[in-house]
Amino acid sequence: MKKIIFATYYAVKRPLVIFYNQLVSKFHAQPKVMLIDETIQYILDNKCSVSRYGDGEIWIAVGGEIIYQKQDAKLMQRLQEVLSSDEAKNNHIVTVPDIFEDRKLALRTEVNQKFWREHLSIHRKDWYRFMIKDKQYFNTAISRFYMPIQDKEKSKTYISLLKQIWQGKDIVIVEGKQSRLGMGNDLFSECKSVGRITGPPENAFDKYDAILSGVQKVDKNKLILIALGPTATILAYDLHKLGYWAIDLGNIDIEYEWFKMGTLVPVKIATKYTHGTKDGNINIVDAKDDLYQSQILFNID
Repeated sequence: MKKIIFATYYAVKRPLVIFYNQLVSKFHAQPKVMLIDETIQYILDNKCSVSRYGDGEIWIAVGGEIIYQKQDAKLMQRLQEVLSSDEAKNNHIVTVPDIFEDRKLALRTEVNQKFWREHLSIHRKDWYRFMIKDKQYFNTAISRFYMPIQDKEKSKTYISLLKQIWQGKDIVIVEGKQSRLGMGNDLFSECKSVGRITGPPENAFDKYDAILSGVQKVDKNKLILIALGPTATILAYDLHKLGYWAIDLGNIDIEYEWFKMGTLVPVKIATKYTHGTKDGNINIVDAKDDLYQSQILFNID
């Protein structure tokens, strides 16, 4: 019933919401968001933890749900909390989409520009509600470095910089058990070592306490890379508070697969949960990869 009421509210109030967002865009200062390469360089220079926000995170922060994460009141509250946090001086940064200014939105493909314009017509006020005025935010497209970007040549620079973050380091990947970051590609081939903690492919926040407890068994000298949907946003923040270097990498592996393929449209990767494609969350091939299996430290079901 709650979901129906929530959806009905947006349907009935949509014209008013759009008008109000138009006013907000005219009279509210635009958020300050670093460019992609600047964000990556900042992470390299400061070894900071990263919590990532996209359209799914802001939608959940106002009470909605997405295909791989149901409504959850505690997750909603935590997402609001982290977006409103100011921990940059303590080496934790928050990334958001660089879509609030037309000149930055123009750096994206036409399809992606259309998506974000529609999104902002409804949600601009939601972003501004939780973001700190005049705070320096960073660019969430570090994990969407290819498909939405108009100039694909720049993607080569972005991924080269990104790989430097974990090059030569001992890393532990915290991921949904069907995400399989780096399996079948060389994304993490230059790491000193790779371990994995796998969790639920959907509704990971249901197991949040177990996941957080599990990661705390990992040596704090290891870099924690996370791909768990909106749960990763919170996990990176909490691990930072506990003294870990933790980065929410979002969709980076699928972006890397598409980058290597050179495809200009999202396509399903048969062996991986591929959000944003037809049937990308079903009929996933359980590829037998001995190296991948040997890296799993433990599973959280």
